[in-house]
Amino acid sequence: MDSAVRFSDFKGMLHTQSHRKTVISEGDSWFGYPASMVPVSHTGTNIIDHIEQTHLFNIFRMECSGDEAGAMMSQDQRHRFHDVLSQLKAMSKEPDIILFSAGGNDIVGEHDMIHLLNRWTAGMSPADCIRTERFELRLEQIRLAYRELILFRDEYCPNAKIITHGYDFPIPTDKPASFIFGTVKVKPWIKPYMDQKGIPAGAIQQAVVKIMITRLNEMLDAVCASTSNMVKVETTGTLQSGEWRDEIHATKQGFKKIADMFLPHMDEAGAVPCLIADSIDSHAGA
Repeated sequence: MDSAVRFSDFKGMLHTQSHRKTVISEGDSWFGYPASMVPVSHTGTNIIDHIEQTHLFNIFRMECSGDEAGAMMSQDQRHRFHDVLSQLKAMSKEPDIILFSAGGNDIVGEHDMIHLLNRWTAGMSPADCIRTERFELRLEQIRLAYRELILFRDEYCPNAKIITHGYDFPIPTDKPASFIFGTVKVKPWIKPYMDQKGIPAGAIQQAVVKIMITRLNEMLDAVCASTSNMVKVETTGTLQSGEWRDEIHATKQGFKKIADMFLPHMDEAGAVPCLIADSIDSHAGA
C-alpha cells in the first residue's frame, strides 16, 4: 500500500514503510480525478496516482474532485486539515511534503466562469472578454486560501515543503467528461459559458483561457516568492493537444508527464522522524 484515505490505514503504512517520506495530498481533480466516483482511483487518471506508483512515498489522500481553493480552507475541510496537523504536531510528527492543487475550479464551471466573462461585441480583444474586477477578486480569494494553508503549515509543521502547480492551458471544446465507463457524462466546464457570452470559438476562446491561467500562475508565483519552503511546479505549456482527456483533465499519459515534473521537487524535501498518533482516526476520515 502506498496511499490511504483512512488514517488507521495510513498509520499502519507508516509503521511498515517508515523509510518513505510522508506526504499529505489535498486538492481537486488534478490530484483525484475521478475521486468523486472512486475514493482513491489508482487508475493513473490524476497526478497523485502516478506519484503513488513510484513507491517512494506514504501518501495521505484528502483530495476531492470539484473542490475549490476556498472550500479546502474553510469550514469542515479546514477543520479536518487543522485536526490532522494539530494532532500530528502534538505527537511530534510532521509531514515531509504537502501537495496542494487548487484554484482551477474557482475559475471554470457553471457557477464561476460565466460570472468572470463580458458579453462579446465586435472588436473586443481576448483581454476585453474578462470582467477584470471580478476576476481579480477571484484571484484574491484563491490567494487567501493559499495563505491559510501556509499559516497552518507554519504553525503545525514548519519543516513541511508545500508543492503546488499552475495547471496548463485548456482547450475549450464541446467534449464532455465521462465517468463509470462512459455511463455518466458531465458537460464541458468552459466552452458552453463562453458560447453563452457570444465569445467566438477557437483562437479567441483559447486566448481568454490562457490569460486567466497565466494570471493565476503569476499570483501563485508571487505567493511562492514571499514564502519559504514552497514551490510551484511549472506545468503550463506541458500538455499537447492530444494529451487532454476533456476540457480540463489530462489523459493518463498527460498526467504522468506532469507527475514526473513533481518528483524532483519532492526528492529535495528532507525527511522528518515519524511518530504516529493512535487517537487521530476520528478526526482524519476513519
